[in-house]
Amino acid sequence: MTSPWRKQQAAATRRQIALAARRRFSADGYAATTIEAIAAEAGVAPATVYKVFGTKRAMAGELLALVDQEAGIEGFRQILAADEDPRGLLATVVQLGRSLFEHSGDIISAVRGAAAVEPEFAGVYAEGRRRHMTGCRTLADRLATLGALRNGIDASWAAGVISMYSDNETFDKLTTLFGWTLDQCQERLTGQLCQLLLGPGQRHQSRNTAGRSPSRAGRQHRDSGADGAGRSGHAG
Repeated sequence: MTSPWRKQQAAATRRQIALAARRRFSADGYAATTIEAIAAEAGVAPATVYKVFGTKRAMAGELLALVDQEAGIEGFRQILAADEDPRGLLATVVQLGRSLFEHSGDIISAVRGAAAVEPEFAGVYAEGRRRHMTGCRTLADRLATLGALRNGIDASWAAGVISMYSDNETFDKLTTLFGWTLDQCQERLTGQLCQLLLGPGQRHQSRNTAGRSPSRAGRQHRDSGADGAGRSGHAG
């Protein structure tokens, strides 16, 4: 029977290798990254990488889990499930988009690039997109149930707008091409989203709009250098 200590060590090694793969995929691209490069980055022998993952393809699921951990997805889910203020809900979904870009945008880009050549990564990327669309539709249906949508806006329309304003690529374009800061992205996207979707009585500043951030007490701290270069200043 494997001891708890050995299980803990194995999990730590697995995460160490996954974080190293993240850095190398982000810096060099999936195709150019070798198992040997990942091993060197992780400070382990190539044989250890093969033992833990087998192949680069097998790291796909681990990177999806890293997206959730780094962006604090569970905390956002709890806020979205509990809040009933329409503006607060839209502010939170934009903040979620920012968190994905800021903390996991490099992983998402790496997975998207690998998806073109590896079915496992294509499946992981498709799952990320499915989660995004499901979340947008769920939120739009909830706003419709609350009677918060403007006249003439149905849940399908609202879901599409929410998707566009909270998508990883939206934050990427606004920061990279137009020079917006992440704070500007969050404030402007939240304001415009509320203007577009909510009825006049729902657009006022709510107590939930500013300063709402999911608790990350349960998250493991990222290793130094693991965050994407340039992300703090654009996820899934």
